[in-house]
Amino acid sequence: MTTSNAGTPNTLRLSFTDRHKPGLKPGDYRITVEQSIEADGKISPESFSVTRQFSVAGPRFTLDPQEIQEMFPPPGSLGEHSNVLPHIILKRSTLPWERQSTPDDNDVPWLALLLFEEQEIEAPLSLKVRDLSKAQSSKFPALPTEKGDHDDDQVTVIDVPKRLLEQIIPTTEALKYLAHVRRNQNKEEVAVLIGNRLPKPGGLSIVHLVSLEHRYRGNEFNYQVAGQSDLIRLVSLKSWRFACVSAKQSFKGLLTHLNHKLLFYFPDKVTPPLLQALHHHQIPNEIRSAFASSARPLLDATVTVSEHSQWRIADIGSRYYLVSNKLNVFNQAGKQVLKLDAGPSQQKLSEQTSIVDKFKSAKHPLHEKATIEKQGQADHWWIEDGPNQYFISQEQKSLSVYDLRPG
Repeated sequence: MTTSNAGTPNTLRLSFTDRHKPGLKPGDYRITVEQSIEADGKISPESFSVTRQFSVAGPRFTLDPQEIQEMFPPPGSLGEHSNVLPHIILKRSTLPWERQSTPDDNDVPWLALLLFEEQEIEAPLSLKVRDLSKAQSSKFPALPTEKGDHDDDQVTVIDVPKRLLEQIIPTTEALKYLAHVRRNQNKEEVAVLIGNRLPKPGGLSIVHLVSLEHRYRGNEFNYQVAGQSDLIRLVSLKSWRFACVSAKQSFKGLLTHLNHKLLFYFPDKVTPPLLQALHHHQIPNEIRSAFASSARPLLDATVTVSEHSQWRIADIGSRYYLVSNKLNVFNQAGKQVLKLDAGPSQQKLSEQTSIVDKFKSAKHPLHEKATIEKQGQADHWWIEDGPNQYFISQEQKSLSVYDLRPG
């Protein structure tokens, strides 16, 4: 299948092909040439033949860095990557199809991009080729040797828990859609490999370009009868790291939180004891220490959490309001906009006219389809420290602390 993107003469023209298989795959070959001579019965028929052996070399356990044109997200970058599948561009367009993942289908690429969160796997290991399949706790098949292989060659491997690999490894059918060939108007071709897993927002991701040569049986990965706690060894030909900013630190997040002044941030470090302290209106030591190290140290050493969110009002679009246990109403930036006379009831918000009128008189009219729900557990807290006020916002396992000073 081939598609193209052709615009005006001044635009870049690209065509996309689902694969580009090489004329000969890497491996050892034998060619025999035969010739037969006969001259109208004057010379007895005679046959001559000659056999020659040759090998086609190709990457197997290592990959020359010159074969890589580009990686995205860029190595070492920090950006809004959580909605982008990682991909790599290879200069040789036949490379993903030069070997086979399965003996049943020549159209399946032998290379794949696997994305891991930082805590999911251990650091890569450097081994010699002869030791690939010797580990007792890591499964790796015995591959047929080729003339280009040397037992002392170094190879980089990762050991992935089977229970994790089962969740992220693509099937052979999926592999076909995760690789393609791109050709420009100058007939220059590259191969593109795409990952099948999105990065985690606010976290560090590690991508490995792995070899899947002879690792499939039919449509499924061959785990070699491994148990759930066993490790599966994969050859890593290239790896890189990048980080994703949190939603509030993305370009969109910064625009929608211009009235937030971020004081400090706890990414993926929200523990049950920390939340329990906040639920009991105590300021955890981690947050006290962060205040002490910031430009806004707490003025009162005995200050505690003053109030917490108890209801959430979802207005039109993504706008919402927070109602605290003291019936104060705050906007998304944690700033108070009004105070209710009584707590919300179980009725529909549209039927609670006193609350609707209160919002309207405070110049925050609610949409007729706005809803209100009581939170099972608080996820926003406020701290009153003398003249200063701070807002703590929980987003999944992250906490952001904002300074609510005017201006």
